[in-house]
Amino acid sequence: MVTCADVSITVQQNFLLDTNIINWLVDGDIDLNDLISNDLYITGVQKDELKQTGRSGNEKDIRRTDKLLEMVNVIEAVDCFSHGFAYDIPGAGYGEATWDDKSDLTQQMLTRLKELDKVKGKEKRKADMTDAEYKKKLEELHKNQNRDIILARTAQRDDLTLVTADRNLALVMEAFGGKVKFYTK
Repeated sequence: MVTCADVSITVQQNFLLDTNIINWLVDGDIDLNDLISNDLYITGVQKDELKQTGRSGNEKDIRRTDKLLEMVNVIEAVDCFSHGFAYDIPGAGYGEATWDDKSDLTQQMLTRLKELDKVKGKEKRKADMTDAEYKKKLEELHKNQNRDIILARTAQRDDLTLVTADRNLALVMEAFGGKVKFYTK
């Protein structure tokens, strides 16, 4: 709400939701009313991340996936194309994404996110991890970083505010001129 003298004006924003925000909405950590008066967007990348929750086959995970996808329907999130074509990332492949004409910028953003994540210790190896487990952890981290940057570039391209609970992604968005709304617990 922006107030101007005696006149009150509501400024509507267009939000692109990170997967963690949808999780927090389901968990009740974010009040739905904080977001619902805005136009909400989601890409195929986020939808795939939400669906991955239930891929274990575990009944609890399947129920969680159902709740996450139902939340997408409840908030009436609009599908938008991802910005940054990536064959190996579901939701950013053929027919799901546009070509990134600023690949240098994308690479700079990805490099910065990797630096911040390394400082935070996301690449740290646990003492009891096997080589194979550690390799898998790094592969998943790097894939997630690529998904995050595709999300960030989509927000920039479409002039959307990225809504995230990932501090490092929020810092990258700010550093590269994107709009971001950061949530923390």
